Amino acid sequence: MGTPAPPSSRDHIVPLAAEELVVDKVVEPADRVRADVRVTERELDVETEVVRETVEVTHVPVARFVDEAPRTRVEGDTTIVPVVREVAFVQKRLLLEEEVHVTKRRVVEPRTARVSVREEHAHVERLPLDAASRRKS
Repeated sequence: MGTPAPPSSRDHIVPLAAEELVVDKVVEPADRVRADVRVTERELDVETEVVRETVEVTHVPVARFVDEAPRTRVEGDTTIVPVVREVAFVQKRLLLEEEVHVTKRRVVEPRTARVSVREEHAHVERLPLDAASRRKS
């Protein structure tokens, strides 16, 4: 079979038709259905483990001065949370350095001392009255 000959004026051209098939679905109800749902309840005993933790809080007084706030720490199952507060601290304390004991004792010692002493002496003399002095009085 070779190449087809070119169409001549005597030839007729016949158009060819082709059919195409398109398939489509159409949903049509065949039957209707009614659903009735009912819930029933019953009790069962089920064994399981429940873990419950409790805590015990204990306040432990420390009353110690520290240079900086300690960190929270864990010792075994215990978490230790330090509670600090700032305190204005002016301290004046008395230091007993020594005691001076003073004891009185009475001691009598003989001594000689040179002192100046003043004295007054009165000398009284009686004079007889003569006759002339008696007349004036």
